[in-house]
Amino acid sequence: GIVHTASYRRAEWLQSKSRWGRHMLLNKSGEAVSMLERFKNAAPPAILVSPSYTTGFDIPPEAMAGDQGWQHVLKLPFADLGDPIVSARRESDADWLDYDTMQTLVQSCGRQNRASHHKCTVMITDDAVGRFRRYAARHATAWFRVTESKTVPRAPRV
Repeated sequence: GIVHTASYRRAEWLQSKSRWGRHMLLNKSGEAVSMLERFKNAAPPAILVSPSYTTGFDIPPEAMAGDQGWQHVLKLPFADLGDPIVSARRESDADWLDYDTMQTLVQSCGRQNRASHHKCTVMITDDAVGRFRRYAARHATAWFRVTESKTVPRAPRV
């Protein structure tokens, strides 16, 4: 599976706190391509933990255990509000941040869902997702829906 962490620091924190930490593959800045290859070739259970794979990477379903694949979005991928470019974009378009965040979220969730017959469980644990899915839904593609669940699906046996 993949855990989208929004920052390298959060990835390191998760690995240090998780009982599954020994199975986690973390990349540093500039190492995304090589770490993705290592993940694709790793024996299960392997967990790719990084902020790097939200967009621009094709991860075939077979690299994520086919229909058993899963992803975890720890935090919604909001752009860095301290970045002057982000500030300028927000000043010129008040809706830009919601649009950008939704597009990045859709791309993140699509890492394994590359075709209509692909299946992948995606869990989003950011408390902000409930409100965000309502006010930013207009920025999502037609097929993308975030639904609330009170239970977490059982993990596949490896």
